[in-house]
Amino acid sequence: MIKYTELRDAVLGFLEIDSTDKDRFQVDENLNKAQEHLLLILPLEFISNAVKTSKTDLKAGQSAYQWPDDYIRFVAAWVDYKNTITYSNPGKPCTPLPDERFIYIGNKQTFASENFPMIDLNVENGFAIYPEPQTTVTEGIRIRYVYSLPNISSTQDSLLRYSLKNLLVYYATSLSALIENYRPNLASAMQQLFQDELNGMLPKEEK
Repeated sequence: MIKYTELRDAVLGFLEIDSTDKDRFQVDENLNKAQEHLLLILPLEFISNAVKTSKTDLKAGQSAYQWPDDYIRFVAAWVDYKNTITYSNPGKPCTPLPDERFIYIGNKQTFASENFPMIDLNVENGFAIYPEPQTTVTEGIRIRYVYSLPNISSTQDSLLRYSLKNLLVYYATSLSALIENYRPNLASAMQQLFQDELNGMLPKEEK
């Protein structure tokens, strides 16, 4: 957890403004933009407390389903075409359809089976399970996903790990420094600091 006052004061310090200009430079809003950005890009090991699991019914003749309201990004999914998913019955893991969707359009079900279910992540506001279920199963789908943490505010500290404080501050400062074209050079410097620290957390590309 990172205290709101620490985050706010650090951004104000980099901007060299006092708290009376906090709203003018949208400090709180930009801290929340920074938090959501980190939830979208960081490896799961750094944001494990922002991962949750939910279950929903598998419905006969329905392949497409909506994401939970607090959904940020996909982690994994399981399905059972006959029985409710429980602790002792985790279901079959779903394999994401590849990005080369044109290969599969029109014959997705040929590549999927109840023992090898597939999930399409390119459905507007949701996902699709293949093969299409023929029967309804209560809680036959289990989804693991990164969810949207509560907004940072004067009454809500950030629930991210304290080790991510610098990333929040650098990113928020870079956004605030661009408001009214206040200090574009500072914005650029903060973005570089953000990227340098982030690079140490991202998986290294194989050469």
